[in-house]
Amino acid sequence: MAGLAGLALLSLSRSSYLQHYSHDKTIQFDITLTDGHPDAVENNEVCVGLTKDHSTEMMQNKQQTLLGDDELDVQCQRLVWRADPQGAADCTNLLLTKASSNGNNTLPLHYNICLVSDCLHFQQHHGGLIATLGRLLDVKNGVAILCQPKRGDSQENFINLLEMVNGNTTTANVPGSTTAVAPLFDICLLEHGYDDEVERLHTDFLQKQQQGLSYYEEIR
Repeated sequence: MAGLAGLALLSLSRSSYLQHYSHDKTIQFDITLTDGHPDAVENNEVCVGLTKDHSTEMMQNKQQTLLGDDELDVQCQRLVWRADPQGAADCTNLLLTKASSNGNNTLPLHYNICLVSDCLHFQQHHGGLIATLGRLLDVKNGVAILCQPKRGDSQENFINLLEMVNGNTTTANVPGSTTAVAPLFDICLLEHGYDDEVERLHTDFLQKQQQGLSYYEEIR
């Protein structure tokens, strides 16, 4: 399902749950769901509407406060990962669209978090994805979280390419200076133990699969 992580954040942000940890300060959310396929973008737009309606009904039943649309900006945009100048222009347009939709211009131009799910299997697009992340993320505080299943050597090749990009960055000198630039990305790979409950459910699923049982029929 396209945009699932962003939709989950949208559902969470519609409640007053996060306000509890903000010391009574209003938290503004700026969420952009992207996909390269026009049909997926249209699907995301439908899902955003349904998520808003569902979360509104759920929070009202719990008598919790909802964030208003002036505090929550959600967009659905088509974005194709490209490492060429056209890709740079597309990212700039996305950022400018984000900025123009935020009427009070209090949110940063670049993104603090990019969530990427199961997007490493097409290895010919690895370079375009890295370039896109580098263009959209805030340089100082930006974080990209990539959740990927093991698909052959795609993950290993992606990390190798990231390390190559970092190597090229550190050896490239600033024009007119002999000072090396810091690596563009800090890389942290978590293969096990990142979430005990997810690990337990995955292990349970594998055991039932080996026994020839249908996991989904079991929990229905």
